[in-house]
Amino acid sequence: MHTRRHFYRHPNRNSQYTQLSDIEKINRAKEIPKSGLFCDLMWADPIDNDTGSLDSQEDMTKTNEARGCSYYFGYKLAKSFLSKNGLLSVIRAHEAQANGFKMYHWGGQKQFPTVITIFSAPNYCDFYNNKGAVIKFKVRIILPRTTHWISSSFYRTNILISCPTSWTSSNGASPSWLRRSQRCSTT
Repeated sequence: MHTRRHFYRHPNRNSQYTQLSDIEKINRAKEIPKSGLFCDLMWADPIDNDTGSLDSQEDMTKTNEARGCSYYFGYKLAKSFLSKNGLLSVIRAHEAQANGFKMYHWGGQKQFPTVITIFSAPNYCDFYNNKGAVIKFKVRIILPRTTHWISSSFYRTNILISCPTSWTSSNGASPSWLRRSQRCSTT
């Protein structure tokens, strides 16, 4: 989905060659594959640093070992995609955030965020103690809104609950916003 200025998905590995019309042609009524454009639109993650730089200046993507599929992207790839398609920002989800959202100001703090991650599920899977967020746009102003979780008061029996992203820290404590365990599943 996109508006005149925002793209609501992830840029893909070939974003410098991808038009929005290419993305609109994807058959989304199927299981997400482990590679390709559809996979990248769902599972590519922005590199988590202040500059959007990858290991070398020539790199546009970096292997995403945390998910086991797709890749990390930075400022160079995102900016190329946005410029080619006349967009201002990529707005994405599918990555838990401690505060419910994160803005990547890779073009500088005074610039509109190149990428915005919104995660609307507070206390994801009744475990992560994260905030949930939604985004509200007003003319020239972006207002992320967060919500805290409340504990579930119902009893679950014989229900399989599957969380597509699990989090672990280097010492095994959870939740952690440091490193995700390998997972690339839609179930």
